[in-house]
Amino acid sequence: MAGRTGRRLQQVSNGSPQPEGPVAQGVAQCPAGSPVNTSWVPASSIFDQLTADEISSVEPTDNFLFRIELFPPPKAEAVAFLGGVGPRPERFARAIVYRGADSPRHIMEYKVGPLPLNYSTAGIEELVDPGQIPFAKFPTSISTSAWTEAAVGPVALELRELFKNMTGGKCYSTTGPAEDDPSTELSNNSTEGSSAPDGGGCSNRDLSWLEYPDFHDTSPSRIAIIKWQFVPQRRNGEETYLHTLPVTWKLNETDPDPTMWPSYDFEYCNQGPFATAEDLLDALQAGDLKICSAPEFGDPVYDYSWATTDSNATKPGPGAQPGPREYSPSGPRFTVSPDAWAGRRFKWLGWEGHATIRPDTGLTLNDVAYKGKRIVYELAQQDMYVAYSGFGGAGQTIYFDSAYGMGYNNRPLVRGYDCPFDAHYMSSVLHYGSGSGAGVQHDVLCMFEDDMATTAWRHTHVSDSIAGPHADGARAVDFVVRAVSTIGNYDYIVETRFRQDASIEVRVTAAGYMSALYYDPAGQTFQEAPFGTRVHKYVLANIHDHLSGWKVDLDIEGRNNTLQVTEVKTGSYKDALAAIDPHAATPGWWTDLPLKYTHISTPDAETGFKIDLNRPQTFRIVNQNATNKWGSPRGYAIVHGATTSQLLPDWHPLTQAAAWTKYNVAVTQQHDEEYRAHASMYDMYNPAHPLVSLDHYLNGESVTNADLVNWVMVGLQHVPRSEDVPLIYNMAVNFFIKPWNYFDQLEAINAGAADGQVAAECMPAAAGEASYKWTL
Repeated sequence: MAGRTGRRLQQVSNGSPQPEGPVAQGVAQCPAGSPVNTSWVPASSIFDQLTADEISSVEPTDNFLFRIELFPPPKAEAVAFLGGVGPRPERFARAIVYRGADSPRHIMEYKVGPLPLNYSTAGIEELVDPGQIPFAKFPTSISTSAWTEAAVGPVALELRELFKNMTGGKCYSTTGPAEDDPSTELSNNSTEGSSAPDGGGCSNRDLSWLEYPDFHDTSPSRIAIIKWQFVPQRRNGEETYLHTLPVTWKLNETDPDPTMWPSYDFEYCNQGPFATAEDLLDALQAGDLKICSAPEFGDPVYDYSWATTDSNATKPGPGAQPGPREYSPSGPRFTVSPDAWAGRRFKWLGWEGHATIRPDTGLTLNDVAYKGKRIVYELAQQDMYVAYSGFGGAGQTIYFDSAYGMGYNNRPLVRGYDCPFDAHYMSSVLHYGSGSGAGVQHDVLCMFEDDMATTAWRHTHVSDSIAGPHADGARAVDFVVRAVSTIGNYDYIVETRFRQDASIEVRVTAAGYMSALYYDPAGQTFQEAPFGTRVHKYVLANIHDHLSGWKVDLDIEGRNNTLQVTEVKTGSYKDALAAIDPHAATPGWWTDLPLKYTHISTPDAETGFKIDLNRPQTFRIVNQNATNKWGSPRGYAIVHGATTSQLLPDWHPLTQAAAWTKYNVAVTQQHDEEYRAHASMYDMYNPAHPLVSLDHYLNGESVTNADLVNWVMVGLQHVPRSEDVPLIYNMAVNFFIKPWNYFDQLEAINAGAADGQVAAECMPAAAGEASYKWTL
């Protein structure tokens, strides 16, 4: 929204502040011009993700192609080209292939190009050594889920009497009715599944399973935990996450042949483990088990509305009025490049940058400049880490969300809800696996101005003897780049906010459904009490965290930058002056009480930091060869909002796999090969032996006069409450990239000078809003 900023409010005799200037008369439709500059071909398009044609040209003819994505251009080449002193970097693809035809099987990454591919001149380079990525670390996909299904289905069928006992008659079989076979639909009065002889009267539609890593196992094996859920009314929606069943088992997925995957360590309602399914059934038939059951699940009219968002309670009641809307009284104040479905460059009030969606990690910005000077070379989400806790196996759920593809799971935004209806929306090209080709996902990213309904700065001058009492201020307006990634039960609203003080806010908001545990009203699951909160009859929501990792590659007046850490300390005058006056004594006009002071240090080598409220620190990247008017080195700082830290110890397998969670900020030298903080598509399984680790980057290199990268982590601890049902009220964490002595004064002092007058009243253009329908 075009804010009416920078206006002076004049105090009048009745005490009511009145705006200066004329008030527009009449109401007209607001200008509805497009922000797209169709003739703009930005140089930063070198950061665009691959186009459909580029992806199609890389498709192999054998093995299984898991993913194709852009191989980032070398930074030195990209910077030279952006600066007009070098050629345009050639484009290459990174192709991830299951080498299933090799012996032994393994995963290979290739660099393919240059693009578009010409097979007479193209090169294919292996990026890892054969066997370096063992097959046991294969990324999870639809194809690999079919492998797991082949191993899980027969075991579930063997346990059908146990499942029926738990659910009032429901059981699971892959040979039951097909998911999309209307001839096998059950009537509302039926509780039986397929009558096929080998289906055991069971269905694959009443129950579902999830798999996640067994992080307790530190061997090179791939061990999964299989967790079960009831599917109310066969709907297969996210309400299933609130209908967990009290049974789990482990599945060894190491062997290249899925038919050889053994199941073991069966747990039932915190009892066991039992070595085999037969042992568990023997205990059940012998009466040696305490029974846990939710018989209501067998009711054909079971009321699960408490677990959904589409009940009558979410519909507007009589007399409901629509809420406020944002609008731009003079049309868009930002400009974007044409939609190539692979990236967009934007300009807004001095800011400009390039936005894309990476398949694995999601939102990425490159070449972000303010008033013509690059501040950020790369600002890219790295991962979302979620680790649950519990007494039994079902409570040990973990997710490294980039393993599933945070970009692949960017879904279309809902216009008018996720972003203003008249925001600018961008599409993305994604590769969906071997044989699937490339597809376009529409409306996955939006850009808009956001009126913050507050001030960016203000002051009431009460005793001004010249101008008289008055209030000065500037309205706060952000430029927002936003995307939403939905991975199973959780949604992550990821956004960058550009501000007129030349700062950037990075905000990550968790939304959606919790994953939960079975709660036994009879008390059999009492051991789960320290790990969560009972939120419904059969539901215990267990504690977990949400940790978000980011790569922040700053270029402050060039690439030769230095890390400086400012710490607020408490001590004596002697302590405060030790660095500049070692012989200082307490001044005679003051007592020797402790006082606060700042201490600035320049670490000798790459290092990581944890936020400590008892040691306030500011982490700055500065250029020691460029100073502001007052002699301070120009710089930008990483400033955290409210955040948590990784609570697990450094030796824990999850911390080893996701070493970026150990630090709220770590600073390393930039190297093209250190382009990501985590390889969770491989390291979610077998986490104690990571292929990529931030700790590998912290190898003692200098952080003085070097090209530096910040690895930033923010997060929260989610202690569930009953108000988190059916789904949570959005929870956000953030950090800021703030100018720190980069300018000579407040950069936003003249913010919104163009809005000095009251904007003409107008009605927002609503063409298409009434008929708009969201589609996936």
